[in-house]
Amino acid sequence: MTSRVGEFGKRHEGTQAPDSPATHPTKRRTFAKVTWDDAQAAWETGHFFDDDWKDEWEETRKLAAKEGDIIAAPVGTRWDRWDVEGPTQRAIIARAMDETPELLKYAIRAKGAPTWAKVVAFLVMGRDEIRGDIRREEHHDRTQKAERATPSQDAYSVGQIMTILKDSS
Repeated sequence: MTSRVGEFGKRHEGTQAPDSPATHPTKRRTFAKVTWDDAQAAWETGHFFDDDWKDEWEETRKLAAKEGDIIAAPVGTRWDRWDVEGPTQRAIIARAMDETPELLKYAIRAKGAPTWAKVVAFLVMGRDEIRGDIRREEHHDRTQKAERATPSQDAYSVGQIMTILKDSS
C-alpha cells in the first residue's frame, strides 16, 4: 500500500484514516478506500468552501472526522434553506454553526452520533429543548409580571401602612 498525506495533514496508509484523539491510542480508524475517496469528493464538489462559511465548514468537518468519526459530507446543497419544510442536513448544520455552535460541537462529540443524520437529530432535539426553556422563561416572566403590584396598588399599600402607623401612635 502506498503512503499518502490525508486531508487532515496526517500520514496514513492506503485506506487508513487519520488518527483520532477520541479512539484508543494504539488503534486507528479505517474506512474502505472507496468510502474515503467518495467522502473527500463529496466535500470538494459540494461547494462547502466557496462562500463566507468556509472557515466554519472546515472546522466542523475536522471536528466531525476527528471526534465523531464522520467523514462524509452532510446531505444538501449550499442553496438549501433551514426555514422550509423538511430542511436538509446541510441547512440544519449551517444554521447550528451560526446560532448554536456549542450545541453543534456537543452533537458531533455525542456518543452514538457517527452520522450527520444523528447529529441533526440531536440538534433538532436540542433546539426543541431550548425552545421549551424559552417558553418556560417567558411564562415565568409573564406570571411574575401579573403577580407584581401596580403603582396604584403600591400607593394604596403605603397609604394603609401610614394609616396604621398614625393610628398606633
